[in-house]
Amino acid sequence: MDRRSQRSRRRLNAALRALLRARPLSEISVEQLARHAGVTRPTFYAHYAQIVDLLDEYLETLLAELRARHDAGGQSGSSLTENAMVDLVARILVDIGDPDPRLRAILDGVPGLTAEERFAATVEHLLQIDDPIGDSTERALSAAMMSGAFVGVMRSWCRDDITRDAARMGRAFAHFIFCGHFAAQPTQE
Repeated sequence: MDRRSQRSRRRLNAALRALLRARPLSEISVEQLARHAGVTRPTFYAHYAQIVDLLDEYLETLLAELRARHDAGGQSGSSLTENAMVDLVARILVDIGDPDPRLRAILDGVPGLTAEERFAATVEHLLQIDDPIGDSTERALSAAMMSGAFVGVMRSWCRDDITRDAARMGRAFAHFIFCGHFAAQPTQE
């Protein structure tokens, strides 16, 4: 991709972030986005078919970064400990930092984006669910349940009315995954 195209795409993404801070995705038009980015509508359409495509690109990049970071750490699902999961989730949340409004929009639900399924596929990859007893359906269901819990943690992280404590959220998530909701509550450190 040439420099001009890269610059246009960066400007469109920056404009989308800025607009999403002020209004929901459903209230943003291609015309508004292009004008805010300082590009023309034809420039927008040269790169994307619709605004959702920017969110799709962002989501794919985010999930690829999560997979790459995990793969570099070298732990598989069968050797992942509760403490290692606490650290993994806390690192992800710290890396997210102040939530990107594009992530908030995705977590609120974007028709046609299949975010939940893509998170589930990433969680299945992160945990490398390889239970020899369970079949592929059970592994997929486990990944969907874990990703649902993870998406819930991310939704909480993106809320404006909470104090973001990555370690605490990581502990709660890991405890839920390893022990279940009705197990003894984790000890406070």
